[in-house]
Amino acid sequence: MQSFWRVQFAKPTQICNNFMNVLCQFIHEVTSMVPFELPSSRFAMGRLSVEFYFIASGCAVLVLMAYLLEYQAVSNGFHSVPKILQEFNLGQENNLAAWFSGALLAVIALHAMDGHTLFRSVAPRVARAWVLIASVLLFLSADEIGSLHERLSGIGRSMGVGSWGLLLPLGAVLAIVLLWAMATLWRAGGAQRKQALILMAGFALLGSVAVQEFLEHALTWDSAHASAARIAIEEGSELLGMLILLGVAISNSAGLFADRYGHHGTLFEVLVERRRGLLITLIVAAPAISYLTAGLQDPGRGRPADWLASMAFLSAAAVAAGPWLQDRNGNAALVTVSLLLALSCACIAISPDGIIETAIMTTTRRAVLLVVLIVILLAASYWSGHWKISPVRLIILAGVCGALLALSESRVIAFLLTIALGAVIYLEMSLAQETEPRLDREV
Repeated sequence: MQSFWRVQFAKPTQICNNFMNVLCQFIHEVTSMVPFELPSSRFAMGRLSVEFYFIASGCAVLVLMAYLLEYQAVSNGFHSVPKILQEFNLGQENNLAAWFSGALLAVIALHAMDGHTLFRSVAPRVARAWVLIASVLLFLSADEIGSLHERLSGIGRSMGVGSWGLLLPLGAVLAIVLLWAMATLWRAGGAQRKQALILMAGFALLGSVAVQEFLEHALTWDSAHASAARIAIEEGSELLGMLILLGVAISNSAGLFADRYGHHGTLFEVLVERRRGLLITLIVAAPAISYLTAGLQDPGRGRPADWLASMAFLSAAAVAAGPWLQDRNGNAALVTVSLLLALSCACIAISPDGIIETAIMTTTRRAVLLVVLIVILLAASYWSGHWKISPVRLIILAGVCGALLALSESRVIAFLLTIALGAVIYLEMSLAQETEPRLDREV
């Protein structure tokens, strides 16, 4: 382990500092593009910018860790790297870094959906364009966590059409959807036209990762510094692309604060408005996705069923965070949001296969962790008064937790019950926020 800490930090630290300086300039430029005249203290110094800076700092840390971990891997092998640091390795699946990347894409999708909330009355075509952008981002989130394109590549090889045989048509469909959305924003003119240009730059950076992966296998990387720089540039360009998209999409959420709407908008309102449809989709998709995920024979790849469960908990966190980001409640929500994010992360970073045998039952480490976090969440929310669950749904939640502990040896049932657990928590959070003031759409 000592060999890891002998890596020279001066050069990576300088790179990180330069990255953050450029990033701060970018944030200033993007946040000046909000399409409405906003109260300066509400956005420039508000909680949305806190969210942006927090995410940007996380991206910078992950890029630095990508460099250090790759350098160590080439120099001495991963056996000397502390295990906790491998959770920050963007080159691996099913860890903290993979969850962060996929969750970030989902958060950007939620901010994009705020564009639908913002423009559906005044510019329906622009609103539909933001829905398409959000759909693409949500698919990219599923791909980032569930390793979809890696598996499509393998299926293509088994079908005799090559690694790109299925990926190229999929990429073409995504490109067509994005081009239609960008063209719609461009035709809207004004701030939307500027946003379309920056969105295209962000998606172009995400698309450049495919080219960089091709170069990774086409060229020989003998130097440890060169290999580390390549992985840092690849992962850094992907995260920078996400930050560019976030910087533009977050202006939709800021627009909900504009004077013309009376400051009564709710961030991520789609999660409350469309609760029934989202839950029905979750219930219908969960059995099939759980069954297919349990049958996968590549344990090193991401698990699509876990993405579904993680997004359910992340949606609950977004519902709880919306009023806080909008300065409509105190900091009590932060504990609830933090625990929900921990639940979302645990679905990805903790393997469902770790068995624990007790005198009462045989269960898994992940099932125990999820139930413990749920208990802490209920206790903290009850103590703070931020959220109180109804007795009937508390019994349902307890039943799902008990079933998860007792039946988690079966992968199909474990995946299915984890998704159900996330769905129940999301339902409760959205019901709790339903009484919040809603957006006045009269303009």
